[in-house]
Amino acid sequence: MTQAPITSPADSPITAWIELPPDARRFGTQFVFARPIEVWQADEITDVRSALTRVAQAQSAGFYVAGFVTYEASPAFDSALVTPSRSPLPLAWFAAFREPTECLPPPAVALPPPSEPVLLTTEAEYSQSVRRALEHIRAGDIYQVNYTVRADLDLTGCDGYSLFRALLDAVPMPRSAYIDTGEAQIVSLSPELFLRRVGDVIESRPMKGTASRRPSWPEDEAARLALAADEKNCAENVMIVDLMRNDLGRICRAGTVTVPERWRVDRFPTVHQMTSLVRGRLEVGTSLFDIFAATFPPGSVTGAPKVRACQIIAELESEPRGIYCGTIGLFFPGGDFELNVAIRTLTIHPSSFILHPSAVLGIGSGIVADSDPAAEWKETLLKGRFVARRAERFAIYETIRYQPGVPFEDLLAHLHRLRQSCFYFGRCFPLRRIVADLHTLRRALDDRPARIRLDVEDEDVRLEIERINLTWPEEGMIIQLADERLDPEDPRLYHKTTLRPEKYHALEKARACGAYECLFLNMRGEITEGALSNILLKIGGQWLTPALGCGLLPGVWREKQLRRGRCREAVLTPGDLADAEEVRMMNAVRGEGIVRRVIASDGSVVYEAAH
Repeated sequence: MTQAPITSPADSPITAWIELPPDARRFGTQFVFARPIEVWQADEITDVRSALTRVAQAQSAGFYVAGFVTYEASPAFDSALVTPSRSPLPLAWFAAFREPTECLPPPAVALPPPSEPVLLTTEAEYSQSVRRALEHIRAGDIYQVNYTVRADLDLTGCDGYSLFRALLDAVPMPRSAYIDTGEAQIVSLSPELFLRRVGDVIESRPMKGTASRRPSWPEDEAARLALAADEKNCAENVMIVDLMRNDLGRICRAGTVTVPERWRVDRFPTVHQMTSLVRGRLEVGTSLFDIFAATFPPGSVTGAPKVRACQIIAELESEPRGIYCGTIGLFFPGGDFELNVAIRTLTIHPSSFILHPSAVLGIGSGIVADSDPAAEWKETLLKGRFVARRAERFAIYETIRYQPGVPFEDLLAHLHRLRQSCFYFGRCFPLRRIVADLHTLRRALDDRPARIRLDVEDEDVRLEIERINLTWPEEGMIIQLADERLDPEDPRLYHKTTLRPEKYHALEKARACGAYECLFLNMRGEITEGALSNILLKIGGQWLTPALGCGLLPGVWREKQLRRGRCREAVLTPGDLADAEEVRMMNAVRGEGIVRRVIASDGSVVYEAAH
């Protein structure tokens, strides 16, 4: 073990930043550290035990310790756990602090537009490795193996701390971490718990099972439920849970290792993830090294059986994993700790920059007997998406009709949709605050009709009274087809947020041409909706409205008509407009209005109402 140089505040304002979830109980949720009093690292396998012993000593002395253990440290706990070639990182690195800092330095730079990671493995190479892994599974060598690849991320105009702050805003994960060793910066956006110790209780929440998020709430919820019921993903999860139960059984009292929760599916910004909780009570006298020796590396990033899986990983992967698939975390004064599984993690080595500043990102997936190489490749690409996300501040809102005698029309339907969108975007739904504010607002309203706008942004609730005409034009509307084409995979189309400015730009263009409303098509040429309203077409005596999957807001009035059986969903095109007996626009504030004419952007008539 060696003493590492202490990074000066001038070189790096922050040494470590560890995010913890609310369920970390007394730990709190955010710990930021600067000016370590001591830094140490393990450069050789024989140094790892003494480095962990020093962590435990610092905890006993009342200090916080932040740091990491790389995947390549595995042989320190069992010589049979072979790994690929060595990483430039130390095998383990730790820094001790008296207490967290209250100072949060701002990002050093404004980030340029995000770039997509570039995989350093071709699809053909990836598929070949997956097929080799499947051969091992069929031969009975293993049940599962976690195969990983590396990607390069261009960091031109960026630094590690600024990237971490940007990603933490865009894709907040419950176990995110940032470490600056002075030689390297580590940015981790991990959602996975490796180990948590509170007193003599130790927990792990292995994560296995992934599904892509869907753009609309019904589709997204269906995807979440499908993942929870998927036999392949459940079986994959069970394998890793059994592995962790076995690992914890080596250090816990007999009969105390349990699985209190199985197959929970959590919603994250880009994916759904399946997890299960494993818990036990430690034997008296179990050391920190004993805990690592029993459990490291995490089973979710190796496979089962662990030793043979690690040997096959060393055969399949030519590049070191480094901190990826290791662990980063925080050790508290007194002995408790919380450690992540370092997935969704980037490593930045400034001294290695040749052509441009870059980071190395690890991405992986679990291979089981029925894995399909093409599907695993697709999942690998999906898991790397998070690095290209940037935070967008926005409000979720509703517009509600007010008139004397019916104060807030269809209020429950509006609140139901608002709640779904809040949950979709991982926002809180402050129902009590909303109800209280609406009650206060009602006392201020007079006998004039109005539109009430309700905005929710984080926990902030804003209400506004808008005095507008609540009826459609009596003579009927002219609608113009917009030139813009909408992507039905864009979540912004399915939720009423302030992230839809292009719709109102198209509306301005339509009104400049004398139209009242515009009408959008998607990239497949299907009718979707207007900027202000949904659309109804009467064809063959039957009222039809575009299917939700075409890319549109599930309007409150639209949903009411569907529930009543007055209309049904259909995939509609501009050709259907020419065949329509009647066309109407509809929303919850104005109800339904008759469309007199639909025109293209060149002025040609697409639909004309019968006189």
